[in-house]
Amino acid sequence: MKVKADIIRTYKSLHTWVGIISGMALFIAFYAGALTIFKEPISHWATPPFSIQSQLVYLPFLLCLAEL
Repeated sequence: MKVKADIIRTYKSLHTWVGIISGMALFIAFYAGALTIFKEPISHWATPPFSIQSQLVYLPFLLCLAEL
């Protein structure tokens, strides 16, 4: 039994597009999952550290502004 060339061409094209679309869907799902899992470490990384010592550097500047 011989399969016609146009049917094979159609299945190849269908296989290509199904692979591309499912690959994109999996990429989006895994990326969203990674962002969900690592939400707290990412927000901790994106927030600058707060320390009293860093605030004391600006204290003379703030006192000068207060005198104005």
